[in-house]
Amino acid sequence: MNIEFTDRYGGNPPSWLRGCLGYGCQATGYVPIKKPRSLLLDFDTPANVYATGDDKYLQDWIDAEKENPTDDGWHFITCHGCKGTGRVSWVRTILRLPRWIIKGIHFTIYAPNMSSKLTWKDVVLKFKCAFLVDLGLWKP
Repeated sequence: MNIEFTDRYGGNPPSWLRGCLGYGCQATGYVPIKKPRSLLLDFDTPANVYATGDDKYLQDWIDAEKENPTDDGWHFITCHGCKGTGRVSWVRTILRLPRWIIKGIHFTIYAPNMSSKLTWKDVVLKFKCAFLVDLGLWKP
């Protein structure tokens, strides 16, 4: 038996700068919503549906259940924040830049060194990990 393990992004994680950090989306473009078994009495009554703590996906879950009923109650609803793209607008990306730079500098300063002494190779590697990997320009 062959089992292949991968992550939700297919090995290419999205950049923190461009990725949607909306409710449950995690830069995938979809939000998994489940209706608990204890509330499967009558899905026509909105009060009986619990959309994982967030009512903004309630109607979407009801519509998905009517179109394609499932046995387990799970549906992947299109994220309202990114409209299914998994990315945010350029304005939001630009607003995230200062925090992204600070996080990268913090990583570069406080990440452990490969050797007991700090060398220029350590600094270059930390810079690549902090910034270039997130931009998709370098793969470790």
